[in-house]
Amino acid sequence: MTNFDSEVENIKEINLEDFCQYNRYNKIVNQPVGCGKIKNLKTYMILKFCENHEGESICRLAEMMSLEKSKLSKIFRILEGLGLIYFTPDEDDKRVVGVFLTVLGKREIAKASNFIREIKF
Repeated sequence: MTNFDSEVENIKEINLEDFCQYNRYNKIVNQPVGCGKIKNLKTYMILKFCENHEGESICRLAEMMSLEKSKLSKIFRILEGLGLIYFTPDEDDKRVVGVFLTVLGKREIAKASNFIREIKF
């Protein structure tokens, strides 16, 4: 069996309903929020989660969100560059950093929350 054949077999195993649900999910989370620095619903959801778990470590947040730590770290570096979050080292273990929202981050979440309430999914 060639590599192409095995890929075709994998595609055949995908359940059409699962595929449709995945597409609906992607359309929703990538929906533009259209205000400020928060560009899509996915970013909003990550920031909102951080707001509810402020001060948690990246490892713990990744675990709670079921994301790989490396992917979440990359997202956090982008959000830090936008001025939406900042990191503070743990007092007991300097290798561990807590994630906190900046004043701008909190303001942007509030703006996006108002906008999102008006979106019809």
